[in-house]
Amino acid sequence: NVGRDFGDFRQWIAGKELQVSQSRQYFIHELFDLQKNLVEMVSNLTVEVHQQHFLTLVTDQGEFQPGMEEPSRDMLETTGRLPPIFSGDCLPTDVASSDTEEKASRLRSLWSEGEEKKGTWQRCNDYEEVLELERTPMPELEAVLVELGHRLQLWEAVSTWRQECFRWMRALLAKFDNVAIATRLAELRSVARQVQATLPDNPVVQDLQLHLLIMQEAIPVLVSLQNDKLMPRHWTCIFEVLQGHLDPIGGNLLVGDLAKLNVAKHGADLQVISARATQEHLNEVLLAEIQKTWSGMEFVVFPQKEQRESLMLGPTVHIQAVLEDSLVRVNTALGSCYAQAHLEATRSWQQRLLAVEALVSQSTVFQKQWLYLGRIFSVTDIQKQLVSECNRFNAVDGKWKEILVEVQANPNVLTLAAHQGLLQTLQEQGRSLEAIERELEDSLETKRMAFPRLYFISDEELLSMLSRGRDVTVIGRHLSLVFPGVHKVDLGEDRAADIQGVVSEGGDRLSVGRVKVRMHIEETLDAMQNALSISLQRALKTALDDSAEFLGTDAELTGWALSSKHPVQAAHVAALTTWCSHVEGVTSRAKGVTAALKDLSLWQSKNRLEPLLAAIRGGGVSPIRRQAASSLAVAEACGRDLLDVLQTEEGLSEDLVGSLAWQRHLRHYWEPSEQQDPEAGGTCVAMQFGARFPYGFEYLGEGAGRVVTASSQRCWVALCQAARLRMGTAVSGQSGSGKTETIKDLSRTLGVLCVVFGCTAQVSCATMCRLISGHVQQGCWLCWDELDRASGEVLGVMAQQLNKVRQAVWAGQESLELDGAILPLKPSLNICATLCRGDASWAPLPENLKALFRPVAMPPPNLRPVGEVLLCAEGFRESRLLASKLVCCLELAAGLLHRPEPCGFGLRALEMVVACASRLLSASRTQEPNVRLAEERRILAHALKQIHLPKLVGADVGVFEELISD
Repeated sequence: NVGRDFGDFRQWIAGKELQVSQSRQYFIHELFDLQKNLVEMVSNLTVEVHQQHFLTLVTDQGEFQPGMEEPSRDMLETTGRLPPIFSGDCLPTDVASSDTEEKASRLRSLWSEGEEKKGTWQRCNDYEEVLELERTPMPELEAVLVELGHRLQLWEAVSTWRQECFRWMRALLAKFDNVAIATRLAELRSVARQVQATLPDNPVVQDLQLHLLIMQEAIPVLVSLQNDKLMPRHWTCIFEVLQGHLDPIGGNLLVGDLAKLNVAKHGADLQVISARATQEHLNEVLLAEIQKTWSGMEFVVFPQKEQRESLMLGPTVHIQAVLEDSLVRVNTALGSCYAQAHLEATRSWQQRLLAVEALVSQSTVFQKQWLYLGRIFSVTDIQKQLVSECNRFNAVDGKWKEILVEVQANPNVLTLAAHQGLLQTLQEQGRSLEAIERELEDSLETKRMAFPRLYFISDEELLSMLSRGRDVTVIGRHLSLVFPGVHKVDLGEDRAADIQGVVSEGGDRLSVGRVKVRMHIEETLDAMQNALSISLQRALKTALDDSAEFLGTDAELTGWALSSKHPVQAAHVAALTTWCSHVEGVTSRAKGVTAALKDLSLWQSKNRLEPLLAAIRGGGVSPIRRQAASSLAVAEACGRDLLDVLQTEEGLSEDLVGSLAWQRHLRHYWEPSEQQDPEAGGTCVAMQFGARFPYGFEYLGEGAGRVVTASSQRCWVALCQAARLRMGTAVSGQSGSGKTETIKDLSRTLGVLCVVFGCTAQVSCATMCRLISGHVQQGCWLCWDELDRASGEVLGVMAQQLNKVRQAVWAGQESLELDGAILPLKPSLNICATLCRGDASWAPLPENLKALFRPVAMPPPNLRPVGEVLLCAEGFRESRLLASKLVCCLELAAGLLHRPEPCGFGLRALEMVVACASRLLSASRTQEPNVRLAEERRILAHALKQIHLPKLVGADVGVFEELISD
């Protein structure tokens, strides 16, 4: 059975093998037939794709034909033909029936068929792989599918463009979304660029790109037409440009309607019209804002503080600020090229604002003058002195109050500016106030000519004096303006209405008898001036008589100096006079001048200087007498040093009085004379070389003692000789060298008034001429501080005026003409000037001005002897050592600190430190009369810190503290 079964199995297997072989052969034949059919189908598909491509190139409008050159924008414009989307005949009415969609649908069908064939071919290749046959390639199919895909992408973009264009053309202009459309155009242009890379010669791609470009360029034009600022007049201009008309105008317009009018071709003109509409709207808004602002703008009127029943105009700062802004905006609008639409309204507002400006300006200036003159004429004394001016002012005052009542009733600014006659009334009243001011100035000029010192104060200060001319207490407060040494008046114990004495700022008193207060202030001041001069002359004579008891004896000067019997100034001049007479008398009787000078120096130190210093160091002395003793100590120390210097002079003759070494120093003498005051019996004179100056007897108060250094002594020689020759003096030197103080010290020593005026670039010619007028009539010294800072115009006027004065003085005239007025001339006048930039300031001055001055160079002072004398006069025991340390510290600080300029470390700083140290030492002596030497050093170091540390910054503080730690 097994054998039979195996045989049957073999027969069955053989039958199966024959069946498999036959099936395989049949499948192979079938596969070859399928491949053959596929090849024929791909060939037919390729032919059909090329045929469809040819058909798509031929549009129903005949715009592009195969083989045509690429269309350009210039070619289309020259032929007068715009792209289809902007031509009236090509806008599609039914997207579904568009041939563009049919072409795209046909291409999609071919694409699907090609993809199906590609799948079948891929299946055949899989069979070949199973049968271990070689894969049969089909490159034609791949190429056809690629080209078909590109064309399908192109025509889908064209179809999309057609659909979007149809939708956009039917959209309202007001709802035209330019942002979304621009985004959509960017997507389509990106697709067109991709297709162009694969189909570079395809005219459909070029046509699509040109359509997209035109639409993109049309977007700004359509946006400009969306401007809601376009008015009917603007739409009329737009349709004139487009050569057409649409109705309705404005927001109901369709984009397609504008496209039919070729808006893209006139884009530049349409955008200009839209911009003009925007600017004209801005001008309209501007005028509306100005109308709103000024409709509520009002003047503020409120009662005065002093007189509640009287009104005054409130501040106009806000009105002026708004007015300035409105005028700028209106003028800008008028200057614009878009002002024509609202030209009349804008010009009207300009005129109204200019009227407001004139009214506000006039009212502000008028009220300022009214208030100024009102305060003046409200004083009873001034009303009595200036009757006519007061009556005229009252008339103007009544008219102004009527205007204020009217303004309070109707405060609107525009209404008042349009008021007929209001501005003219203010201008007329303003001219009346100006006339009153001129008359007032003439009245003040009359009072100044009656008392020339009033030229040196301002109009406000003079009017303040006139307002309380008969009030003795008020006169006392104002006397310091014209008499520098007077701080207040003394009415005596009976408190009478007459002035019995004057008191300086430090408390020094000078009796003047009885000066009656007169109706006119200038008469009272003139009487005060004469009384002060005579009283000081008599006080000096009394001091000289009392000082005779210690001349040539061992009597101490302390009791005489500390006595309150003599004013400080009289005691100081008396000490100088007696010292000079004593030195000349002793040396004339001595056999040897050098030995006599040495004995005089020792005697002066022992009998005059040391007792004064002991009194200063002690207690129980009033501040004013202590200051008098300190001032005398400075003079005595300078006299001692002068005697020491004379001992070292080579070739000193036995006749000291006639020697050059003695003549070059300023000396005081008392000479018998009855010209000024017979009761005094004489007068004081000062001499230097051939110059002789009568003492001026100007009361200057106690004053601080000044150290006469070698440089200041040489400067005095130049000043005195220039004054003898009736010449001015221009002192130049570095800052802090003591130029101005040297001139003031010389005038104080000569007892004359010295008026110091600081020159700046803002000084006017009128101010300069007024000072010169007062200087000529008063006969005082006038110091122009930092003259080179004045402007060239002022310097030129000054040169002409001073030249007239000098010629009159040289000719011995008693009067001269300045600015049309005849002025009395006092020959005692002297003019000095300082230059702030040293020698470099001399050259730029006008030549006619330089001819009036003698140049003098002021070298930097030697601070060590100055500091020694000042410290010694203040009662410091180790004055020489402390002065050396102090000057060394200041010099090192000036060289080491990064910013020494703001505080300075020269002569001025030295005097400030010594003054501060003097106050600290006086306070310390109230607790402990015998101050130790270590305490003096500590006080001086503390004064240095107190003066200079607040002015230092940064690292300079540490450096300065290390300097003063020694």
